[in-house]
Amino acid sequence: MGDLFFADRFPFIDLNSGGSVAGYIANTKTILSQVNDTTKIIPGHGDLMDKAGLQRFLAMMEQTLVEVQAMKTQGLSADQAVAKGLSAQWKKWSWNFITEEKWIRTLYQA
Repeated sequence: MGDLFFADRFPFIDLNSGGSVAGYIANTKTILSQVNDTTKIIPGHGDLMDKAGLQRFLAMMEQTLVEVQAMKTQGLSADQAVAKGLSAQWKKWSWNFITEEKWIRTLYQA
């Protein structure tokens, strides 16, 4: 899957070149509909995965998007959302390329 799938890590969505969080989520759902429980998935970054790993990745994107949208609805600025951070369950998804801050800022623009 190349850089469409970052195993257990926040992904890079190139918003400046026309990418979108909604499109990324939709593409991930399309791929999920084409694999089964025995499919081996090669991510662009991270260990070999399976359908469950890709489902976990999708759940992270959808759930963190809901968290950030809730912050926006509460009137928090992007900086305030970064300061608040995501729920503890997502802390381990941060990595040197896409940190929690970068992921929140990406979702904030969704």
